[in-house]
Amino acid sequence: QPVTGWLGLAAAAAMLNLLNDWHVGRPLWQKRFPALLYAMYWCMALGYAALGAAQLGWLSGGMSAGRHFLTMGAIGLGIFIVLSIAGRAHVGRPSDPGPWLGLGGAVLLLATLWRAMGAVQGVGWPVLAGAALLWCVAFGMLAWRVAPGLWLARTDGKTGCADSNVFPISSRVCSRGFGRSAS
Repeated sequence: QPVTGWLGLAAAAAMLNLLNDWHVGRPLWQKRFPALLYAMYWCMALGYAALGAAQLGWLSGGMSAGRHFLTMGAIGLGIFIVLSIAGRAHVGRPSDPGPWLGLGGAVLLLATLWRAMGAVQGVGWPVLAGAALLWCVAFGMLAWRVAPGLWLARTDGKTGCADSNVFPISSRVCSRGFGRSAS
């Protein structure tokens, strides 16, 4: 039904409207974490816009492109960001907004754009394989920076699950070895 298409375009407009409040203070592209969060909302807006345009018959391949912007772009980038921030914090590691973070986010966005454009253009498996490889590279960089904290000693001076009062289940997880102390 056409109403579905118009709702998709309205959802895209709502996502873009949310970004109006983000233009306060220092420019976002100078800070890695907010810039990646900003890109996540852009992926949501593009995904909803592509879905809406496809429902209205304006964009061939738009349904697949929209789904990829929402899944690979918005959800994938959201998971990437949360794991890069909270994944390090919950194992006692300091925040690491080094160059790897921006590069990993850019590679993930490139994979999303490549896959979405492949859906619109109707190209075959080389584009799919290239997008999948880029996606794996981005999450490989994340694993390289976050995973060692799961088996190394904490660097914040705390032992075990020092924050178990915040997350009660974490005391059971830490008793199995995650985030253990140096002793």
